[in-house]
Amino acid sequence: MRSSGSQTYKCSEHLRQVEALLDPIRSDRSIDDAERRHLISEVLAAANTRALSLHGSRHEAVEPEPLVAHEIEARRWRRGLARVG
Repeated sequence: MRSSGSQTYKCSEHLRQVEALLDPIRSDRSIDDAERRHLISEVLAAANTRALSLHGSRHEAVEPEPLVAHEIEARRWRRGLARVG
């Protein structure tokens, strides 16, 4: 998987924010285990939704460049070689 520095930064920042939300829940001994699991599930569900939106926006921003005529011809030539063997 290839990632640039800005993509890594977004992921790292996102994970730091999720950990910052989870830490108080994990350390709070005044709530019972069932409530703790419920709160953690809610935080993780919201974090997953946000991560998917970040992931989607990253892919939408990159549009493939249109092929130039000589690139199309080169692909046809390679496919022809592949058929011939």
